[in-house]
Amino acid sequence: SSGINAEWPLRPGGINTVIYYSATILVMSGASSNKAIWLSAAVSTANVALTFIGIVSVERFGRKILLMGSMIVMMIGLTLLGISFIVIDKSSQGILTTGVGECVATSCYACLQSDLCGTC
Repeated sequence: SSGINAEWPLRPGGINTVIYYSATILVMSGASSNKAIWLSAAVSTANVALTFIGIVSVERFGRKILLMGSMIVMMIGLTLLGISFIVIDKSSQGILTTGVGECVATSCYACLQSDLCGTC
C-alpha cells in the first residue's frame, strides 16, 4: 500500500510517456529513423538498468529519499526536454509547404500543430 502511495506523485510527470514516444520525439527533432530507434533502445535499456539500481537503493536509503530525489531529477529532465523543443523551434530552418495546402505557420511548432502544413 505505501509503495503504491509513493508511486502516485511520479505518475503526472509523464516520463513513461517520454520513454514510450522517445523514437518519435527523436525523429521529430531531426534524427534519422534508424538512429532514433537505437537511441530509443538505449533509453529503454537505461530505464531497465536504473530500475534494478532503484530496487537495491530502496533498502539502503529508504523510499522517501528516493522518491524526492527521483522527482527532482524527473523535473529537471522534463524541463530540459521542454527547453530543447523551444531551442529546436527557434533554430529550425523553415517550413516545407510544397504541395500540402495553405500553410500559414510561422514556426516549426505551429507547423506541427496545423493540418495544412508540411514538415519542419
